[in-house]
Amino acid sequence: MRMTRSWTRLILMAAVSYASVGGVRVASAAIRVNDFEVSFFGRTWHVASYFVQDDLLLGPQDDTFLEPEGLAIRNGVLYASGDREDDETYSRLAVYNCPPSGTLSFDHAIQMPSVSPSWWGPEGLTFNPSGVGYGGGPDELVTVERDTPAQAGVVNLATGAVSNKLATDALEDVTFLPNRSQFAVLTDLGTSIRLTFYNLSMVPTGEFFAVLQGSNGLAALSASFGSWLTRTTRPDESVVVVTKAAPGNAVLAYDLAGNRIGGVYKLPAEPKARIPLGGGFYELKPAFGTVEAVTIDEANHLLILGDELNSMIHVLTGGRIAVDFDADGDVDLTDFIRFQGCFNGPNQPPALTGCGAADSDGDGDVDMTDSADFQTCFSGAGQSPACE
Repeated sequence: MRMTRSWTRLILMAAVSYASVGGVRVASAAIRVNDFEVSFFGRTWHVASYFVQDDLLLGPQDDTFLEPEGLAIRNGVLYASGDREDDETYSRLAVYNCPPSGTLSFDHAIQMPSVSPSWWGPEGLTFNPSGVGYGGGPDELVTVERDTPAQAGVVNLATGAVSNKLATDALEDVTFLPNRSQFAVLTDLGTSIRLTFYNLSMVPTGEFFAVLQGSNGLAALSASFGSWLTRTTRPDESVVVVTKAAPGNAVLAYDLAGNRIGGVYKLPAEPKARIPLGGGFYELKPAFGTVEAVTIDEANHLLILGDELNSMIHVLTGGRIAVDFDADGDVDLTDFIRFQGCFNGPNQPPALTGCGAADSDGDGDVDMTDSADFQTCFSGAGQSPACE
């Protein structure tokens, strides 16, 4: 892992020299490097991938790299945190503009404490919009850091100062549950991962449940958005989780009693992203490397994933019904022909390639369960899908 990152760093440092002003390297901001579609929960999303590894280059000697591990969005502004590599002098948050279209653009960086032992490089981010309790101030961001010592802390977005540090277990990510007025965190116990509930004072309530091993990104869903996203009726808040567990990255959801909603939806390695190196050269990376973070803009139906290995932020938009294969706004006989071509029965791979949208339950086959889901959505030409 370290050898790979070092090799990439050497390549990119050479590449940045192509983009210089007066001999001083300048930040490349977010470079859009991939556009494709991915399906989960019976919805198909358009993915725009942004390479962000150079976003924190603030001076000619600054080779700090952003490898996103924490994400939080509020009012069209996205905050991202990531690894410091071996250098603890550049602990920053990257700040992006993220309008309803999901088109990402780098705005600025927030410097945080950078001198050991006071440095702060958080891995999990969330806002507490309640206005009370831990991190409830208007310019405050709740963060968690799992490195020794594992702590939670509140970042002042105006100054970058970190206050209210609290010793915790090794926390991978944190999200706020407005309906419950509680925090939910992913706790890494080594042999298992738990979702643990914390109160408004950031103290564990004693409630928890196990989630899929390797889970490391967490975002809250309101009852209405959870119902829309998963195409199930959700009476209460739920959470969406991302995992980098073998055999690869995946998206899944849980209700707050610990019951999984739907399947484990794998994220693809294709198509490869093309990272510009300058002079007509590119580095090819998998579509998803290691997905470490997730945040959601419910108002604009945006899902945003932080990819540590690839140094990318993936912005997912649209979320149309997946079995509307031709994206014309209905589910009709044209879509049925495509679905029929994918059908191959239980425990068998789909009959054709590119059938991820037909596998509505994410179990790796296209069978009668998926057929029943297709029939639920079938509407006929010119009619909105019946399952919307």
